[in-house]
Amino acid sequence: MVGIARLVRLEMWVFVLGLAVLVAYRLLTGRITTRGLLCLDPAARQLSPSRLQLLLLTLAGAFSYMWRGGSGIASRTLVDMPPVPNEVLLIVGSSNLGYLAGKSWTRLVRRWLEQRFRPPSSKGDE
Repeated sequence: MVGIARLVRLEMWVFVLGLAVLVAYRLLTGRITTRGLLCLDPAARQLSPSRLQLLLLTLAGAFSYMWRGGSGIASRTLVDMPPVPNEVLLIVGSSNLGYLAGKSWTRLVRRWLEQRFRPPSSKGDE
């Protein structure tokens, strides 16, 4: 039974590392484009603060979770996946909620303004 557990652990690491190598390779060769990832408008090259905070807080939450899980693996006391700390859930959830609320608000306001201030169409010009 111990041999099967080691085999599964090895397969997991090979899969995760292989996936990381594949993504890194495609990022470096340009097959995965990141142009405009953090921009409001890629043409204007204007940085989006909400996208930046969403990315940074998500990465911070992921690294915090990996750090807690990694300490269990190093001490060989990890039996199950470690629970996600409430602080990480709160921070990442708040970050996502803030980003989505801001994006929704902007789209709703833009649509409302376009409908409200649309120039009247002339029916006799057909």
